[in-house]
Amino acid sequence: MKFVKDLQIAEDVAQESFIKAYKSLDSFREESAFYTWLYRITSNTAKNYLISKKRKKELLETEVLSSEEMDIFDIPGGSSPEEILEANYLRKLIFES
Repeated sequence: MKFVKDLQIAEDVAQESFIKAYKSLDSFREESAFYTWLYRITSNTAKNYLISKKRKKELLETEVLSSEEMDIFDIPGGSSPEEILEANYLRKLIFES
């Protein structure tokens, strides 16, 4: 539970780590202790979970825009290149904030 704060998630990460270790057992080179190898697999699995969770959260946040917020992305059919450039710049600023 060092990396994740939820017991259920920690159990899932541990189970996934043991499965990965079992499948990769023949790649264990015995250059370090088995514990060190297993710990590295577990910590990488936990970190990958956290990265995945963060990406999913960011995707959900960008998908939950109201129709009024979406209006700023509309470019009228007769837009000049300057208007299109300005709209693209505005879109970039919004997604970076």
